[in-house]
Amino acid sequence: MIAAIGHTDANYDKALAGIDAGASVATHLFNAMPAIGHRAPGPIVALLEDERVTVELVGDGVHLHPR
Repeated sequence: MIAAIGHTDANYDKALAGIDAGASVATHLFNAMPAIGHRAPGPIVALLEDERVTVELVGDGVHLHPR
């Protein structure tokens, strides 16, 4: 079984807890997640910085900026 984190409002620490609990995929990174803040990095940073996580992006020009 594979556990994933996606479409979440989790903060940085909660995302790290999910990774430590076994989540190994970031589904639709950036979608329905809080923006990266200088004082609140959120789940995006936690998912990107951990080598145990495979990141999925929807590169269709709609879900993410086309460039």
